[in-house]
Amino acid sequence: MLVFITALTRAGGLAPIAAAAAAAGKDGYMDITSGTSRYAMYIITFGCAWMIQANVWQRISAARTDRDARKMTVLSFFAYIPLYLIVVLTGMAGLVLFLTLPQGGVVTAVVVNYLPPVLGAIAFVGISAAVMSTMDSLINTGVFVPLVAGFVWRRGNAPEAMASMVVGLSYCLYNLLISAGLPPPSFWAAQSAQQVILGVSLSAAVYVAVSLCTKPDYEKTDAFIAAANLLGRQKRPPQQG
Repeated sequence: MLVFITALTRAGGLAPIAAAAAAAGKDGYMDITSGTSRYAMYIITFGCAWMIQANVWQRISAARTDRDARKMTVLSFFAYIPLYLIVVLTGMAGLVLFLTLPQGGVVTAVVVNYLPPVLGAIAFVGISAAVMSTMDSLINTGVFVPLVAGFVWRRGNAPEAMASMVVGLSYCLYNLLISAGLPPPSFWAAQSAQQVILGVSLSAAVYVAVSLCTKPDYEKTDAFIAAANLLGRQKRPPQQG
């Protein structure tokens, strides 16, 4: 928030940003729907990651009723929209603040050039936490399929979950090597929706294939699915107290 306020204030608001974009010939720069397909990869990646984060499930499980859990989930969804618009607008302000894209990125350049040392140090702590959160989201995406499938797939058991997680995490690490500049072969575009969809599909295919080749434990999985009641098919008795 501190970096956002500084960047937008120094840029003079949204009007100078729009004017700079028009002068630079950047059509659709102020259009929120522009480049939707290009950024679908981030939507899919972070969407999958957040669906299985432990802190999310802890808060859902702590709700008194199913209705409260659903309400909290919906409200959280809408609360995140302005938070991520803040990140986007901070980057957009860089068009006014800098003639060329800074080597370390707009956020880092704003911290270094426009914040006092103490506030800059605080901001860098927040940036470091965001980087770690991004890595966490990447790993969560790799284990997304087995964790979610366990709530709906009756043949689910440990072997296919482990196989799917190994494949998903290996695919994530492989793409990290590509992002780091190493030359492993790939036929998908880096940071694209195709990259993410391929990884999730590969993990799902391994999960289903291994489950069909191993003996299921229907009694255990049926009990788990019924207890989780993810699809809301069973009415839970009201809690006492």
